[in-house]
Amino acid sequence: MNEEAAKKLVERHAQRLPVDGQAGIEAARQGVSEVELVRAPAEGIPEVVSEYWQIEEVGRRLAKGRGPVAFDAERASGFTYSQRAYLVQIRREGAGSFLVDPVRSGDLSPIDSACQGAEWILHAADQDLPCLAQVGMLPDQLFDTEVAAQLLGLDHIGLAAVCEYALGKSLLKDHQADDWSKRPLPKDWLRYAALDVELLIPLRNKLSRALQLAGKAHWARQEMEAIRTAPPKEAPAEPWRKVPGAGKVRTPRGLEVLRQLWVERDEVARELNIAPTKILRNQAMVAASQAEATSRRQLLSIGAFREKRARTRIAIWARAARAAGRTAESALPKKKHSSGKGLPGRRQWAKLRPGSSERLEIVRFCVHSLADHLNIWQEKLLAPAAQKELAWAYNESKDVAEILEHAGARPWQVETIASLLDEALATL
Repeated sequence: MNEEAAKKLVERHAQRLPVDGQAGIEAARQGVSEVELVRAPAEGIPEVVSEYWQIEEVGRRLAKGRGPVAFDAERASGFTYSQRAYLVQIRREGAGSFLVDPVRSGDLSPIDSACQGAEWILHAADQDLPCLAQVGMLPDQLFDTEVAAQLLGLDHIGLAAVCEYALGKSLLKDHQADDWSKRPLPKDWLRYAALDVELLIPLRNKLSRALQLAGKAHWARQEMEAIRTAPPKEAPAEPWRKVPGAGKVRTPRGLEVLRQLWVERDEVARELNIAPTKILRNQAMVAASQAEATSRRQLLSIGAFREKRARTRIAIWARAARAAGRTAESALPKKKHSSGKGLPGRRQWAKLRPGSSERLEIVRFCVHSLADHLNIWQEKLLAPAAQKELAWAYNESKDVAEILEHAGARPWQVETIASLLDEALATL
């Protein structure tokens, strides 16, 4: 199938769908003519609460509120080893806004109990739900404003950008990447934190209406429920292979150096609750691995190991390097070539399964084109991993819908795109 024929096929398919992407994007923008900078919460900056009796009082006030509850959480990614929440922000109509320090209080179950049965509003919920679960908080219902923005096809999906587009309100984002484990938290940071939930309720209402008008409300429900009920992410079996630049390490001995350095660095980082890269840079580990450094002297010949952060613990890194040098050849890690869900690397597709690369190209073209027609982010229409699995597993005896379901596609995704991909692939 040539590109022109594929375009016509996508156009015909899009016209049959009960979706009006343009209506959704226009509804999201309706009433916005200019952008106003919101500098402070309308009711002032709430006091940070941290004692358990205060948490119980927050729970009582939230229980008397009405409607959905807005949540946000601040972590200290890049500063601490832990991915816990260092501040939780909450807002509900009729109750007001609250800033809660979960480090001292630990258990926030009184707040969780007060909010059960209500819809929780978060932006990028998959980032915050795990750390909220650590302090005893799990929603019964979820509305994710980032997911709504992706389904509506907004160009920019950060909270500040979505608020500007849909509400005409601009938020300061000065402290997004700061170290929230710091105590006491500066007033400017608390102002920023309170503003993160200030607009979530009106934003949810505006985006929800836009999804309804676009015919995408049931898409949103399925996507948000999938996030709410998602199991915890499994830790990779060999996390050291995820180090940026690990692909540059070509030899088994070099991979063993990388593994040993990663294990030592992770142990130190965990013990001190410091981000691993604050202790030893990834570039340093990769350079040592490429050089197959197995001694203190060889490590110190690498510039990154002469930096203060690395040299402070050079005895630890040298111990890891020596251990890598002593590992038997038969026990050295192997270079892996697989990519996601056990599929081979793309370079091998043509040899192992002729036609699979061509199928992937047509699948990608159809997904991208239909996403443009429907005003939706293409990865929300069908995840890249599912696109690959379909291209690899497809043959004329297999049902496209079944392959997509096996790949993790939601029912709305299968209903929206399976017949298009079936027709497109059948022409190859």
